[in-house]
Amino acid sequence: TGEEVTLEELGGAMSHATKSGVATFVAEDEKACLDDVRFLLSFLPTNNLETTPPLDTGDPHDRSTPELIDLIPDSANVPYDMRKVIALIADRESTFEIKPTYAGNVLTTLARLGGRPVGFVANQPLKLGGMLDAKACDKMAHFIALCDAYGLPLVSLIDIPGFSIGSSAEHSMLGRRSAKLIHEWGNSTVPRISIVLRKGYGLGYFAMAGGRAFAADASLAWPTAQICAM
Repeated sequence: TGEEVTLEELGGAMSHATKSGVATFVAEDEKACLDDVRFLLSFLPTNNLETTPPLDTGDPHDRSTPELIDLIPDSANVPYDMRKVIALIADRESTFEIKPTYAGNVLTTLARLGGRPVGFVANQPLKLGGMLDAKACDKMAHFIALCDAYGLPLVSLIDIPGFSIGSSAEHSMLGRRSAKLIHEWGNSTVPRISIVLRKGYGLGYFAMAGGRAFAADASLAWPTAQICAM
């Protein structure tokens, strides 16, 4: 095609981990890669008909987390790191983030609650305010399908101002990819819990499985949560 491009720019690990989303994660060396693969597989059963046995993480399931009170800012416009929220809720040192360098406005994380594997999907206020764009929808849809295939319950942590808007968003196949996200929520059969931490606006709230959208097994909200239709 006459394009001048380096091997890394064309199809290197970081290119596919940050731009295309084809690569799930990148490791520094072979040992680190194998360690990551082992940790990833520890969350999944041997096949979709089996269940993953609980693991004693040494972290009491009923421990309190007073740190959460000060973690979420009072102002709706001040960012905070949703990774810290997930780390506090989940069993200590049990989290494994899927596609951490791709579509950073949402988080898809495997973790354990009371020793049992679950999947966290969450908005990340540190990037784009946590709004959903085409890449974020694609990332979340794939993760929801993975968790549903292997029987992992889903926990949705919601702090969303809505969907990306404008001509660039329209031309990025956002309509199709957001529909795919909603399709995966609607077809999932695993337990689902949604928690609104700060904002739940418009169709974005629906696409994060907020409220009665997909008959979640539990639908919760922070005392200061703002929920509204557009």
